[in-house]
Amino acid sequence: MSVFLSPVGGAGAQFFDNNGSPLSGGKLYTYSAGTTTPQTTYTSSSGAIANSNPIVFDAAGRVPGSSEIWLSSGVSYKFVLKTSNDVLLGTWDNITPSGDPSFSQYTPASTSLLYPGPLTVKSALDQITNEESGSSLIGYRLDKTGAVERTVSSRLMDVVSVFDFLPDAQVQAIIDNNEAGQNATIVTAGINAAIAASNAVYFPMGTYMINGVIGDSGTNPISRTIYGEDQQKTIIKSVSGWASSGMVWFGNSSGYGAQYCTIRNLTIDGNAKANNHSGIVYQSAGLSLVQNVTIKNCGRAAWMHGCIDTAMIDCNIFSCFEGAYWDVYPIGTPSGPRDMSVQANQTTRANISRMYGCWISDCEATSVYISGGSFLLDACTFQSTTNNQAYNIIHVVNSNESYDYGGGPIVQNCWQEGGSYKYFLYVENTRQIRVFNNHINGDFGAGTTVEGAIFLDAASVRNVSIKNNSIRGNYSATPTGGRLANAAIYVTGSDYTYTADIENNYITTNTVNVYWADLASPTVDRKMLALFGSISISAGVGTVTFQSMKFILSIAKNGTGDFTVTYTFNRQSLASGFYPVTVTPHTIGGAVTYSVSHLASSTQADRFIFNDDSGSPADPAGFTIQLLGGGWVQI
Repeated sequence: MSVFLSPVGGAGAQFFDNNGSPLSGGKLYTYSAGTTTPQTTYTSSSGAIANSNPIVFDAAGRVPGSSEIWLSSGVSYKFVLKTSNDVLLGTWDNITPSGDPSFSQYTPASTSLLYPGPLTVKSALDQITNEESGSSLIGYRLDKTGAVERTVSSRLMDVVSVFDFLPDAQVQAIIDNNEAGQNATIVTAGINAAIAASNAVYFPMGTYMINGVIGDSGTNPISRTIYGEDQQKTIIKSVSGWASSGMVWFGNSSGYGAQYCTIRNLTIDGNAKANNHSGIVYQSAGLSLVQNVTIKNCGRAAWMHGCIDTAMIDCNIFSCFEGAYWDVYPIGTPSGPRDMSVQANQTTRANISRMYGCWISDCEATSVYISGGSFLLDACTFQSTTNNQAYNIIHVVNSNESYDYGGGPIVQNCWQEGGSYKYFLYVENTRQIRVFNNHINGDFGAGTTVEGAIFLDAASVRNVSIKNNSIRGNYSATPTGGRLANAAIYVTGSDYTYTADIENNYITTNTVNVYWADLASPTVDRKMLALFGSISISAGVGTVTFQSMKFILSIAKNGTGDFTVTYTFNRQSLASGFYPVTVTPHTIGGAVTYSVSHLASSTQADRFIFNDDSGSPADPAGFTIQLLGGGWVQI
C-alpha cells in the first residue's frame, strides 16, 4: 500500500493549546473527508502499523512513538483536534497526502486542449502520454511571425514514416543492416500499410527487405509519393528467389492508372537479374515522376506502361537485363489490376514523356525502349551498356501517332561509350524523329562489336532530322538483318515520301559514314547535308582515306591542282541544273591558303582547280567536300 506524509502532524510536529502551552494529552481524530467515518493513519512510510484513532499526544504535545503521521494514497481526510477534555480546537477537511500525485490538481486554461478541469497532474500526464491520443493534446506553434497554433499530432502528420507502421524490432533491424545491405527482416506488409494510410510516405535510412509488391494498384491512385533519405542510404531490396513482374508498382489495368505519383531519393535493388523483376512499374501513369532513384540488379529497371507526361530524371540504372521500357498497350479485358497485357481503356500512348540526366550502364539488352508518342530523351549517359549485339541501346518503334501531334521522339545531348550492340539508335515504324547534339562513340575498345550508330527504316520513318552529332565509329561487326554494309547512319527503304534533314554532323573513323539504301525516288530538304569526305593527296595522287557513305568512287588528277571527283551515286539537281557543293582545301597544318574554283558539275562528278597564294595551280595537302541539298540515289 502506498502512503504519503500527512500535511497535518507530519513528522515530529508539536501541538499547542490556545494559550500556547504544549497540548499534553490532546487528541487528533481522523475521518474520511466530509464525514464522521474514522479513517486510518499510519506510524511510518511502510504503512504497516496504524496509529490509534484518535491519536493521543504525549506530555510534550507530540505524536507518541514515531512522532509521524502517514496517510493512504488517494484518500482525502478530515482532521479534528481536541483537548484532553474533548474541547474542540480546530477542524481541517479535504486534506490530501503530501506529494500524492492522485491529488496534484490544476485547472487548465481555457485555451488548453485538456480544458475544462480541474485535473490532477497524474490524470493529465496519463492523457498526454497516451500512445494513441497523447500527441493530439499537446500544442505546437512554429516560432515565426504569422505561424498558427497546431497540435503535435497535426505537425507529425506532415511527414508519415514507414517506421510508424513497423514494430521497434523491425525498425532496429532496418537500421542495423543498412551497411550490410542485407536484412532478413521482411517488412512488405508494414510498407503497404503506410502507403495505404498516407499519400506521402518517408523511408528513413536503412535497408528494407520485401518479398511482395509494394505500392498502390487500386482504382486511380492519385498523388502517391514514396521518398527516402538519398540513393545511398535508403534501399528497398528484394529477397533472394522472389520473382515478380514488379517491385514498386503504381497504377492498374483500368486504363486510367496512377496520377501525380512520385518515387524519389532511394535505391531499388532486385537482388539478381534472374529474379526478373521490374524495379518500378508505372501502369497507365500520368503526370508522374521518378527522380534521384538508383535501380540495379533487376530483370527490367523500369516498366513505364502507357504513360503520359511522366518522367525519369537524374536516375541511375545499372546491372539490369533491360533498362527503361516505355510502351503502349492494346485494349482488352484484364485478368486483374496488374495485368500488363491489355487495358480496359486506352487513354494514353507514352505521349510527352521523358528521360533526363539518367546514367545507364552494364545492361545486357536494350537500354531504353520507346514505343508510342512524343518522347524526349535528353542528357543521358550510356556507358558500356547493351552488351549484346542482338540488341540496340535505344529502340524507337510504333510512334506513328506522334505525327498527328506535330512532334515525335527527340534524342538529344546524350553521350555513349563502350558496349557491344547493334545500333546506338534503331528507329522503325515511326513517322518522324529528331536526333540532336549527341556524342556517339562506337567500337570503343577491344572485344566490342557494333554495327552502327543510327538506323532508320525509311519504309516507315518518314521525316528525319539529324543535326550536330559527333559520331566516332570503327563499326566492324558483321551486318545483320539483310543490311548491305556497316554505317554510322544507315537509312533503308522507300515506301513513303521521305524527307531528311541531316546537317552539321561530325562523323569520323568509319568505313561508311552514311549509307542510303534502296531510295528509288527520295526528296531531301534543300539544306546542307554536311556529309564530309576528306581527301588526302600523296605524291600528286588522290587517295580516299575518309569517306562519307562511300560517296567517292574515284579521284582523277588531271594536272597540277586539277582534280575530278566521281561519286558513287546520282545527284538530283536543284533548279536550273545546279549541283551545289563546297570544297575546302588544306595545307599540311590545316590552314586554308589555297583558292579553289569549281569548273564543272554533273549528276555524278565535280571538277575542282586549286591555286596557291600567287594564283598558280598547286596541289593542296588535302581537301574536304560538302555536298549541299539535292536528292541522293544509291547506285
